[in-house]
Amino acid sequence: QFTEFRAMPYFAGGAAPKAKAAPIARPSVDYAWKIQNREYGGDEKERRDEMRRQEAEERQRAREAGDKVDIGAAAAEWERVASGSKSKGSAGK
Repeated sequence: QFTEFRAMPYFAGGAAPKAKAAPIARPSVDYAWKIQNREYGGDEKERRDEMRRQEAEERQRAREAGDKVDIGAAAAEWERVASGSKSKGSAGK
């Protein structure tokens, strides 16, 4: 006449249940497909490399001339932070 004993959860002063690990972020099926099937090699790669090289040269010439250089959205964010502005779109309201 033995009864079956099972562990009972005990939280008051005892061990609490462990939190589950965060799920591993994986790219969506659509994103993975686009990356896998993109055309990037040969002429396309050379064209992009040439375009990047020309843009870099233009930025370098602008720096040497003392002009303001456009480096994209990151520059706008740095300018916003440097100016002390606290609003960023609707999130900052």
